[in-house]
Amino acid sequence: MPDFPHYFHMMLVGDTSPIEVFYAIEPADPDVGIKGGAIDRWMCFDVYGRQLFPHHFSALAVKDITTAILADYADRVEANQEDIAAHASETKDL
Repeated sequence: MPDFPHYFHMMLVGDTSPIEVFYAIEPADPDVGIKGGAIDRWMCFDVYGRQLFPHHFSALAVKDITTAILADYADRVEANQEDIAAHASETKDL
């Protein structure tokens, strides 16, 4: 999905099957740093490919999904920073 560049699978508490969460993050604000940027939009699908809308979830489940999105994005940013640091270390003497 080009409009949703990131996705992951998760299990909600009490559910027996995973959902697939697609999301987009607003561009980072230079004043806040690379971790700046909030959730722009997100959508979910069940194992049968049916789209699940926010009204399909309880308020707690929506909070769990948004928390998982922020955690997934933070992991991506951290992994990217580690790659950049490793590349800089490897090429510093070139």
